[in-house]
Amino acid sequence: MKFKTDFVTNSSSSSFIVAHNNHFTEEQRNRLADFALKNFLGDVTCSTEEELVEYFNETHSLDFKVGEFTDDNGNIKEMFNDNGYLKDECIEDYDDCCTEVRRFIQSLEVIKQGNSVSLGWLHFEDDIPIGTLTRLQKEFWKALKDDNFHTIEDDLRF
Repeated sequence: MKFKTDFVTNSSSSSFIVAHNNHFTEEQRNRLADFALKNFLGDVTCSTEEELVEYFNETHSLDFKVGEFTDDNGNIKEMFNDNGYLKDECIEDYDDCCTEVRRFIQSLEVIKQGNSVSLGWLHFEDDIPIGTLTRLQKEFWKALKDDNFHTIEDDLRF
């Protein structure tokens, strides 16, 4: 049997043993749910266009404005052609931030349907294998998936 006596770099796994009696208290369940929601659902949840604009402007150094992507009737503007590229009339204003515009519009569509979006980053630590974090994140989302929950952007490759 091998024993780890010091910090090991490039370790691909870590083992653990925990003891429990298979019965969790309501408080433990709530703490577990709070932990999972805080750590796997994103840094911020937006329920309004204003919150979404603020988030994108702060995190991506953009200058989006409330109502900028909707017409006079409140409908989201068609800014992308059938091939997924920005339409010619939008390129001058948004070509440098095409990916952010697409993500913003997808998120805005969800909010306009009465839902919320949670946005965040997956932070990789030196001592946690990247594959482990991405697998845990995706498994958490998979466990929640139903009519009320789906991912908009879930490509965790950097």
